[in-house]
Amino acid sequence: MDPLTRRHALARAALAMAMPALASWPAIAADYPARPVRMVVPYGPGGASDLLARSISDGLAREMGQPVVVDNKPGAGGVIAATAVLSQPADGHTIYYVTESMYVLTQLVNQHANRPVTVDMRKEFAPITTIVDIPIVLIVRSDVPASNLQAFIAYARSQPAGTLNFASDGVGSSTHLAGEMLKMAGRFDAVHVPYKGTGDQTQGILAGQIHFAFLAVQAGVNYARQGKMKVIAVAGSERVRQLPDVATAPQQGFPDLTLTSWHGFAVRTGTDPAIVTALNRQIRKVAAAPELVQKMAASGLVVATGTPAQAAARADASFRKWSEVLAASKVRLD
Repeated sequence: MDPLTRRHALARAALAMAMPALASWPAIAADYPARPVRMVVPYGPGGASDLLARSISDGLAREMGQPVVVDNKPGAGGVIAATAVLSQPADGHTIYYVTESMYVLTQLVNQHANRPVTVDMRKEFAPITTIVDIPIVLIVRSDVPASNLQAFIAYARSQPAGTLNFASDGVGSSTHLAGEMLKMAGRFDAVHVPYKGTGDQTQGILAGQIHFAFLAVQAGVNYARQGKMKVIAVAGSERVRQLPDVATAPQQGFPDLTLTSWHGFAVRTGTDPAIVTALNRQIRKVAAAPELVQKMAASGLVVATGTPAQAAARADASFRKWSEVLAASKVRLD
């Protein structure tokens, strides 16, 4: 084979090898992605959100044919991460890993507390898709004489004011506001005790300092199986497979006590809609892989993706819901 013929044969072979990847990537701007993609995560390395982001980034890199590098930017309720994304061009090469708490609550809490709003999430970002739902459960201390919501509320009402304590992830967090929602719905008094995270909350419960809290399902399940806490309600519209016998709050007569938290991805507003659509398709494809679905389920997460429009609608619904809760609760956030 002469050198020219050999070069042609090698070129054809290389093209044949590249065709599957090219076929899987929707036809968009010819130069996208032109370089590695950066995925900014508003949490430190090693946590559940970071691990999920890395699982998605690995699969997305295979689909796109470019590295997808996770960049951890924790702090300031997601504002540090958001600012890092906004410092980059709106060209799809920087993706923001978002959570309901950081996409919605940080802004609303600052507005409610009359603090400056550094980043207007709905104006500055365009949702790509949600990625997972995190079911939340209501747990009570093991010695609390209640196994369902009605019994717990009857117990709570019988206690003197200032007797009961409830834990949360921090002032203005979704678990804080959920506790305020339960107090309003049940018409009882309880003192809010903010913690820095789930681990600290569970230690407070185990030490007998806390009477109830809203926790991610996996944390609640683990301690409930050990008999150290009781799960008395799922704060969502559906029961969870880990606790099939535990009724949802709506099933127990509290239709508004729903707290399923969502995580997802967004890019800067102004990004080419074709790029947003392409990213949506590829992230959903990665998230649908059976091994990833099983991995998420083992961690108590439910894969829940959709279109960019559906993600935006869900964010809007979260803004409306938590705005109403903040207004109704009159909770202090200073």
